[in-house]
Amino acid sequence: MPDEGSLALRDAAVGAGNEALSLLVVEDDPVYCEMVTAKLAASHPTFDLLFAGNVQEALSILSSRGVDCVLLEHYLPDGVGSELLEHARYQLMLTPVVGYSACTDAHMAVEQYRMGCAAVLTKEEAFEGDNLRGTILDVIERYRARASAERVGSAPELLRRVGKILHRDAAPQNVGIASVNANLRLIHEAAIQTMSEGIVLVQHRSDIVFANPGFKKMLGLFYVEDLPGHPSPTVDLVLSAESLAVFRNPNRKTDRYEARLLSPEGMEIPVRIAEMMIGDDAVLCTVTDLREAKEQERRLCESNEALEEKNRRLAELCDLAQHFLDHVSHEFRAPLTVIREFATILRDGLAGATNDEQRKYLDVVVNRVDDLVLMVNDLLDSSRLEAGLLTVARKPCRLSDIVARISTTLERKAIAENITLDIKVDDGLPTAYCDPEKIGRVLVNLTVNAIKFSDEGGHVHLWAREDAGRSQILCGVTDDGPGIAKEDQGVVFERFRQIEGNTRAGTKGFGLGLNIAKELVELNFGEITVESEPGHGSTFSFTIPTAEPCHVIRRYLDFCTRQPSGSSSVSLLTGALDASIGRQLADAVEGFLQQLLRPTDLMFRVASHKWVLAVRAREDDANRMITRIEKAWTESDRTEPAGKLPQVRLAVGGAWRVHEQYDELVAAFQHALHRAEGAHT
Repeated sequence: MPDEGSLALRDAAVGAGNEALSLLVVEDDPVYCEMVTAKLAASHPTFDLLFAGNVQEALSILSSRGVDCVLLEHYLPDGVGSELLEHARYQLMLTPVVGYSACTDAHMAVEQYRMGCAAVLTKEEAFEGDNLRGTILDVIERYRARASAERVGSAPELLRRVGKILHRDAAPQNVGIASVNANLRLIHEAAIQTMSEGIVLVQHRSDIVFANPGFKKMLGLFYVEDLPGHPSPTVDLVLSAESLAVFRNPNRKTDRYEARLLSPEGMEIPVRIAEMMIGDDAVLCTVTDLREAKEQERRLCESNEALEEKNRRLAELCDLAQHFLDHVSHEFRAPLTVIREFATILRDGLAGATNDEQRKYLDVVVNRVDDLVLMVNDLLDSSRLEAGLLTVARKPCRLSDIVARISTTLERKAIAENITLDIKVDDGLPTAYCDPEKIGRVLVNLTVNAIKFSDEGGHVHLWAREDAGRSQILCGVTDDGPGIAKEDQGVVFERFRQIEGNTRAGTKGFGLGLNIAKELVELNFGEITVESEPGHGSTFSFTIPTAEPCHVIRRYLDFCTRQPSGSSSVSLLTGALDASIGRQLADAVEGFLQQLLRPTDLMFRVASHKWVLAVRAREDDANRMITRIEKAWTESDRTEPAGKLPQVRLAVGGAWRVHEQYDELVAAFQHALHRAEGAHT
């Protein structure tokens, strides 16, 4: 993009005389038209802006007046930008065109250059800084410099006259070869002074009656006498056999195609030919040299192939590393369990009396084994999260029960590190909707992390309270450790990232704990944040929704919209068991279904034997999911203590596009819940 120094010089060169520069903006979106106006409003030199919403409007403007530059959107209501470049190529002989679009594909940029754009911008680039004005001034300056060097004189007006002659409304049969000959000098003068592209007039699809210098230069020639077959050159001497067949094919559906020129030395030159019929037996051809574009395309393809190969190799190495981590993690678990159990037996005196010093050492062993178990669990969960294989069993539960289950482990860890741990869960908290095991993991990871970063004798506070205004519960862990600098707070949740700080010797982990905590919170439709100031400790807090169906489904849909890939639709399913099925078997069915659902699916239990499911899939994919579940049930042939696992009846109730039908989907979910509750009662 142009820098400030070059822009200053360009302003002086292009804006000499303070004349306004005319810019035709071909854009159908009023918002972008306003953005262009705003960007150029205070520009020097000033711009006289003309707007066209489609190709036909642009052609009408160009046929009635000249402009200094055209800003051309690629996608238009009545065609694409290349059609304007084709139909108005004679009016645009001396007018630079800046192509721009929302597409960032490199192939699109190459195609726009090949169509004749002098510069190409994405819309993001165009409205960044002074890029738009700088690019427009740059191409105008280049075109004016070229015209001056070739002594164009009154060429703009001349070319507009040529355009009117070639695009006039008279029927083709009324424009004979005599009329062409009468205007041949006019065409020859315009082309020879302004165009680097080739201009060739061919009669009877055979005889070359005119070729401009641009065409001769493509062939490596300098004089008209050098054309093959002079003084009567023909197209069969300058086109390859295959291209000649295309040129002479009367059934060809397009007047724009790629071809191959033949130089006198026999070298093939890739070109694009655009034809215009002049009367019944003559055709005017614009020939664009594609050698540079083809070379750029070749290099781009080579770069893409090299990149794809590197990505493939990286994917293989990533899979290999993932399998290795899975294998090592699983293999670690068994010996760690044995070490911990036998150390506990010795510490508790079950294998004989131990003194205080021995029990202290055994406490250290158990504590360090617990650290290793936590790291192994982190590795396994990270692997499953990466592969999308982690099972999430969300259900209504009480946060006090979750905290009670993990409190003994956390207290033992705090005592071993000489840290005071306070646990405060407010009484009367509403029922939460989450996976209790996963939220327990989050609390363990956050608390262990706080203990690790606290000085000996420090304090760690685990707390939970209701955020009634937002139908959620707020949980957190606060410590009085060294704190985290503001610039580091954005990276603490990244995988394998650790902030250097006051960690205890021997407690450095893999840098996965906070990343996994963030992933698990988001899988439970919550958000996690950190508040910290160096020297004043840190607070990591997260939210989980309360078990209100309407609120849960909205949290779930918001979660779906944030996922980078997957279906944009959500299907609703209902599941039911016979009312005679007991609670214990129904619980086993729910656990079986949870194992088969993905983390991006939601299951809400309505009664002891009814469920409403939301799955991220189109309706046909949802039906295939039901088939897969039924097949898994048949193959499992599970028997629970309360009896054989009964089969659940599943049915699809419809599918909705999340972004476009958000409210309709929420209403359909509520309706499905009410129907299930009504059938139950």
